[in-house]
Amino acid sequence: MPAEEKNPALVLPLRGFCRRPPIFAAPGATVGEAARLMRERRIGSLLVAGPPLGILTDRDLRSRVLAEGKGPETPVAEVLSRPVWTLGADASSVDALLLMAERGIRHLPLVEGGRVVGLVSASDLVQAQADDPLAVLRRLERAPAQDARPHAQEIGEAVARLAEAGVAAPRIGGLVAAFNDALARRILARVERELGPAPVACALLVYGSDGRREQLLPTDQDNALVWADPEPGAEEVARGYFEGFAARVVAELVAAGFPPCPGGYMATRWRFPLVEAARLFEGFLDRPRPEQVVDICSFFDFRVAAGGLGLEPLEEIRRRAAGAKRLLRLLAADAEQMRLPLGWLGGLREGKQGFDLKRGILLIVSLARLFALEAGSSEVGTLGRLRDAEATIGKGDAETLAEAFRFLVGLRLDEQLAGHAHGSRVELKELNAMEISFLEDVFHFLRRLQAALPQRFAL
Repeated sequence: MPAEEKNPALVLPLRGFCRRPPIFAAPGATVGEAARLMRERRIGSLLVAGPPLGILTDRDLRSRVLAEGKGPETPVAEVLSRPVWTLGADASSVDALLLMAERGIRHLPLVEGGRVVGLVSASDLVQAQADDPLAVLRRLERAPAQDARPHAQEIGEAVARLAEAGVAAPRIGGLVAAFNDALARRILARVERELGPAPVACALLVYGSDGRREQLLPTDQDNALVWADPEPGAEEVARGYFEGFAARVVAELVAAGFPPCPGGYMATRWRFPLVEAARLFEGFLDRPRPEQVVDICSFFDFRVAAGGLGLEPLEEIRRRAAGAKRLLRLLAADAEQMRLPLGWLGGLREGKQGFDLKRGILLIVSLARLFALEAGSSEVGTLGRLRDAEATIGKGDAETLAEAFRFLVGLRLDEQLAGHAHGSRVELKELNAMEISFLEDVFHFLRRLQAALPQRFAL
């Protein structure tokens, strides 16, 4: 039985939110015809028949029609949104809110048997769950920039309530990342208003657990700033602007509850034009050095949190890692050297502060990154990487690693939420026999995978 079933509101099938059949407009309809249909049916959104399927919302009418000075004779096809993300009618409300948060959308058509059977909105879900922790996340998304200060505290409270409701830790991580991104977008917009328009487009990158969408409770910042290559002669102007820009963004994040990274992995240090970022990545592939392991792992876990700059050149370099044998050997050697809390006879070794769960989590993250890069995957999240690695390491091993990751992350979150001083450690006497047995199986399995790395990667 899925953990989410502890709270029926989180697993109510989406079909339960559909109070009427979906309303469609013809592809050749005008904006005026669509608006009248929406008024007659008292709805705030309208599907547009495809293929491909499209959607027109009240927001589209305001921002793409009225604000642009277009008239009622404008074809709907010019202002609708495509493509449209969909979900199965039997998916749960937490599935819907996670997808909405990740994709920045507010409406989801529901499909069954290849046809659209309904349409749900974010407001439908939040109204049905007004006292649910997911509604807290919704409020965070809508908060104005000046209310950013309590963000980390509210996220922590929302995580606790989501965990209590039975939502699995990896799914919580996806929601937390989406709303951290919303905070980052608000901060970037606010800083640009104060400093004046940026000379070129930029992107705020996050990496580490936030980059992988696996951060649960707020931690130190891990970010970088990349901007589009300026016109010749304008390079220093751009550098000067983004130096101040990065300092303000980092300061705003500190104010919102995200402390500075002790190692300096922040945009105040890691900031460069796109061409320099590409050279850095190329160097990781062609000339990786052991002292660069932390940098390499960080930047292969990056994703864009905010900003309008596309980073396709960096994505392409990441995909080419499958052929970078020196890089893969370096990452394999680093994973092979990670020490596991196991004794000489194979028993779990508990230190003075408890059994260290983090060592297992970090090794799984490292193995997933290594095997995914070997497979040519551009995935960033650990579970997604393990799915993509099935063809190279086998479906069984990939699924075992994924299950181990879910178990360890969930156990670690339980410890953190219990207020234990060392949240990554657990006292073995507090676990039941089944949990102890599974821990032993997990760490013996990880040791076996480590032992196979030297032969696999010619270490």
